[in-house]
Amino acid sequence: MKKTFSFDKAKLFFKDIDKSKILDRLHYLKCRWEDEKEYEDFEDYKKEVIKLFSNYDLKQLKIKKNFEIEIFINNMLFVLKIGKTSIK
Repeated sequence: MKKTFSFDKAKLFFKDIDKSKILDRLHYLKCRWEDEKEYEDFEDYKKEVIKLFSNYDLKQLKIKKNFEIEIFINNMLFVLKIGKTSIK
């Protein structure tokens, strides 16, 4: 079942993805991409990221090669910046 968002629930989204280990998986994918980008196709990584968020009713999800992920919820833009040592 997909989760839908109201304005009040948008901020809870980030707590929910943290509990579900999505952030850990994003960090793993970022580190792997840095090590393998000369050999692997980024489209495969994008598909994996999209799968991670498939339980959420997100209208738009944009993933850049630097693992900056733009998430639009209720006309608000949230940006996850996945680094090798931190997530902002």
